Parts: sequence; structure tokens; C-alpha cells
Amino acid sequence: MHRKPLSPREREVASLIASGLQDSEIASKLGVARGTIRAHVATIYIKAGVRNRTELSVWWREHEEANA
Repeated sequence: MHRKPLSPREREVASLIASGLQDSEIASKLGVARGTIRAHVATIYIKAGVRNRTELSVWWREHEEANA
């Protein structure tokens, strides 16, 4: 299945999740509300076809290696 690409901000959030940061830490780092990050995470899960942070981290690493 062809998935929509992540936006630049979604890529940034996905990278930070893969680095092990929690929503509140990401929100603080990016200067946005935690709810904004939760909305990004929900969209990222849909676009990446994953169900949780662990799956997202694996997907992110595989995706980044494929694009390196």
C-alpha cells in the first residue's frame, strides 16, 4: 500500500520519538503544546501504518536507511 509522505514537521517529530523522547519532551523542545504533538503522532501513525511508538521507531529506522 502506498502511504502519504510525512510532512517536514512530522518527520521531525518521528525522529524525536525514535530517539526515545516522550510527547511532553518533544513539545518543550519544539516550543509547541503537548496536544499539538499528540495530533502529529496520530497522523504519523496513520501515514506510517503503525500502532505504537515501538513500531514507529522501527519503521523510522527502516525508512531512514532506505532513504540514506
